[in-house]
Amino acid sequence: MEIKQIPVKEIYPNPRNPRKEFSTASMEELVKSVKNVGVLQPVIVVFDDVKNMYRLVAGERRWRASSDAELETIPAIVRDVTEEQELEIMVVENLQRKDINPIEEAEGFKMMLDNLDYTQEQLAEKLGCSQAHIANRIRLLKLPTDIKEKISRKIISAGHGVQLVKINETGLCKKITEVIEKENVPVAETKNTIHRVIALEGKPLFDNYNDNPLFDLVGCEKCQHNKLGKAYYTMELSHYCVKVSCWNEKQEKAKQLKYEEHLKKVDSNNNEIVNLSKLNYNEYIEFDGYQFKVIDKADCEGCQYLKFGSRDPNSYDSANLYCFNISCFNKKKRAATIESNKNERQKRQKEVEKIGVWANKAVVEKITKREILWFAVMILSSVKNDQDRPTLYRYMKDRFGWEHEFWKSPWQLRNFYFNDAVDILSTLPEVNLIELIFEWPAIAEGLMNCNKYILGLDEEI
Repeated sequence: MEIKQIPVKEIYPNPRNPRKEFSTASMEELVKSVKNVGVLQPVIVVFDDVKNMYRLVAGERRWRASSDAELETIPAIVRDVTEEQELEIMVVENLQRKDINPIEEAEGFKMMLDNLDYTQEQLAEKLGCSQAHIANRIRLLKLPTDIKEKISRKIISAGHGVQLVKINETGLCKKITEVIEKENVPVAETKNTIHRVIALEGKPLFDNYNDNPLFDLVGCEKCQHNKLGKAYYTMELSHYCVKVSCWNEKQEKAKQLKYEEHLKKVDSNNNEIVNLSKLNYNEYIEFDGYQFKVIDKADCEGCQYLKFGSRDPNSYDSANLYCFNISCFNKKKRAATIESNKNERQKRQKEVEKIGVWANKAVVEKITKREILWFAVMILSSVKNDQDRPTLYRYMKDRFGWEHEFWKSPWQLRNFYFNDAVDILSTLPEVNLIELIFEWPAIAEGLMNCNKYILGLDEEI
């Protein structure tokens, strides 16, 4: 194949070349090399009859370096090929580079698939890579431009990008990318980071402590803006709306409708919006808040103590429905919780009985009392909440029939720590410790407002 010396100025770069970035440092090194020893490997060109010039097919770095080195000519091989063959030679040559970045690689794959009638499987076989690799690279092209630039510049990796593509929300993608960049998140932790940011930026599509959706969620179930997120205070994934403007609009309409319905049910003297800024926080409970979940709200409809309240009483937009009869609320909640806990305990009674029988028959030979004690103490001391400990006390008292000085006052219950648990449980025999280890979690998991082993207060001590 004949190699010609073609004037550098008679060659122009190929506009279809997927390579867009050329490292300044590596180009400076190549320019020095070209000045010293010239261009050792010829470029490949085709002749353009329209422009009466040569168009580069392969070797743009060498051509740029020759131009910067002010060489007059460059060794070149002139090929007589079709446009399709020209594209294939150019793209394959670029894909075989060691320093190709993922976005350039993706653009090269896409060019060959769109213009040369390859399938992903055929292209993978030709290039010696997997079909999954080609598919994942092409997905990166769906990302916003600035995120693709970060991948090209190796600020984040292609592995991060593959996870970000699934979000399909430009604004959210950018916020997640900022977190990944700022916290230097490894690829393996990308999913967890995405879930965390979704929970921070989105609005809940479930009963949440602060933002309970008041509108019908049926239309949100299959919405593209419905994403899974995980808040920092929970271990479970939940659904969030990442189109906050839509969530807010629906919420305000639901509030207005609820407000209008409320006015129809109460007399004219009860229509005002209560100014909450003049009250203490313990003087009212939000009707749609998490604390009302255990109560049958139908009993409260039309109650004179059920009113709209707001810290901006001049506008219903910021108003929510509140109960202003705290004693009534506490009474109903206590009754509902006791009933619910009773039902849950009954469901698990057979399980608890089996555990008790097994514990009484257990022969402890391969494990010492010290080791059993450690397990029991870990379970007992894991109960942290001030309101959970009285419930634990009742269990200990009813199950094992003794009292201890640590249980005598709420203050002492609040200051109950690991060493205190060791002191208390060391007085129990092995059989009782085994019963506690297996029985307590089984009871606890069935109670209202429990998170695994944590109990909620269901009655007065």
